[in-house]
Amino acid sequence: MADNPFQGNNNVEGDDTYRRAKRVFDETMTERHRWEELWRECSELVQPEYMDIDDNWDPMQLIGDNVFDGSPRVAAQIASSGLFGYSTNPADEWVSVGINNPKLKGRRVVRDWIADTNRLLMQTFEKYDIYKQLVPAFQSIVPIGTASITVEEDVIENGIRYRFWHPGDYALGTDGYNRINQFVTKKEYQNHKLLDIYTPEELGPELVREAMENPFTKTEVNYVVMQNSLYSPGNPFAKYFKFSGYHLLTRDQRVIRTDGFQAFPAAVWRWTEQGRLTYGLGMAAKALPDIYILNQSARSRIEAEQKAADPAMNIPRELRDDYHLGPGGRNFYRSPDRQIYPVSARYDYPAAIDSVNRYTEIVNKHMLTDFFVALVSSTTRRTTTEVAELMQEKAAMLGPVVSFMNRDFLDPIVQQTLRILGKQGKLPDPPRELLEEEVQLSFLGPLAVAQKYAQMQKRIMSPINTALTYAQLDPSVLDNFDFDKTTRLLGESFMIPYGILREETEVAAIRQQRAAAAQAAQAQEQAQEEQKDLMQHGSKAIEPNSMLDQAQQAAAGG
Repeated sequence: MADNPFQGNNNVEGDDTYRRAKRVFDETMTERHRWEELWRECSELVQPEYMDIDDNWDPMQLIGDNVFDGSPRVAAQIASSGLFGYSTNPADEWVSVGINNPKLKGRRVVRDWIADTNRLLMQTFEKYDIYKQLVPAFQSIVPIGTASITVEEDVIENGIRYRFWHPGDYALGTDGYNRINQFVTKKEYQNHKLLDIYTPEELGPELVREAMENPFTKTEVNYVVMQNSLYSPGNPFAKYFKFSGYHLLTRDQRVIRTDGFQAFPAAVWRWTEQGRLTYGLGMAAKALPDIYILNQSARSRIEAEQKAADPAMNIPRELRDDYHLGPGGRNFYRSPDRQIYPVSARYDYPAAIDSVNRYTEIVNKHMLTDFFVALVSSTTRRTTTEVAELMQEKAAMLGPVVSFMNRDFLDPIVQQTLRILGKQGKLPDPPRELLEEEVQLSFLGPLAVAQKYAQMQKRIMSPINTALTYAQLDPSVLDNFDFDKTTRLLGESFMIPYGILREETEVAAIRQQRAAAAQAAQAQEQAQEEQKDLMQHGSKAIEPNSMLDQAQQAAAGG
């Protein structure tokens, strides 16, 4: 299926499959229609690229008839760029695989496998250009509040395809716990393309004949991914997948193909998950009242500026059709008292400007502008500690955002990438120790690292710093801390690359060598002291079993 955004194994269900799948399609589309006006309004004000939610729009709407201040659009661009750069910057390693077993994670063979896998992941993301799909996803999250990417295997090229879904191209449904478990799309194919996508057996003889006779006529195919009601997780011999994907030929009201998925095939990120709302509320939606007021204030300010620059004029009636207000204009009339003069009007510029500035600041707070530009816009130089503290403070405010993004969006993308790489035989063979271990993902973007740093600062560094203060009075206080474990825990929390921290066996060997060297140096120093003492007191008998006595016995062969 060359143009199929999903791929799975054939997994056909009962005769009423079409009716159930079509009902899901209709319900999810109806729910999406409720949101489209809000999305279109938010897009016009902050991200006009996503105004084309449906076919009923004009490209001239991109101008924005209701936009009188461009600062919300600038703030939206800063927010989307900041989220992308602080989470999935292609210049940095932003995700790492790992394990929770402390006994295994320190072994070199395990660390080498993790390093090789991480390197392969970053190369895969770059090779198949995931960033071209991530950028619009981060852009759409601002006005739409929901973003979706699918990861599919390219069977023909033995590769991977990442696809960002425009908000107008799909609809979502949820289960009783408000978890996304339905994904539907609608596509109209020209008949000749249907022959490339589906087999003649799937299309049927009538549609095949029609496609040959009218190749450019369009035929609608709906695609519905939903939870499989026959799936039984407790049955190891169950032949049904957890999720099924149904290709619905609406003209014939039948299912022409069924796909199966062990995991939900779409990574869906909702900016906020509130109550029973199917879709997330984006930053623009929450800032909408303030954006309205900002544009009205900006419009009033612009009108005041225009009136001040080109004011209304009082003109004598007899000059109604014969006056000249341009440079060098000449106006002739009988009475010198009959002058042309501007209408007296009072414009409160400071109030208008204050209103614009006030609501611009409010909108910027909604868009998190102060966080993403805090470091670059600061007029004072900051120390490393100050920068870290600033990042911790801002990251704490973004805790729910980062949690949803990692859990619902980035994690499924990476997991599906690993599954495909494993299926294609591209993953490095794991060591035997890891065959029974579950691989965990850690995100290394500045936002995620700052959050973990804040946790470690509170849980580890603060108690240790307090103990160091007491240690000035009683050094034995530090005996309560295992600094080896502390160092390794901090290394993991700060995302130190694998290979920098030595294995525990290596550390033990180094310490043993250091202790032996120190003991030898101490013995040599003691022997030198005894030799010096003997030379100064030659008549003094050598003490039995002293270092000097042992040295002499060794020299005599005894």
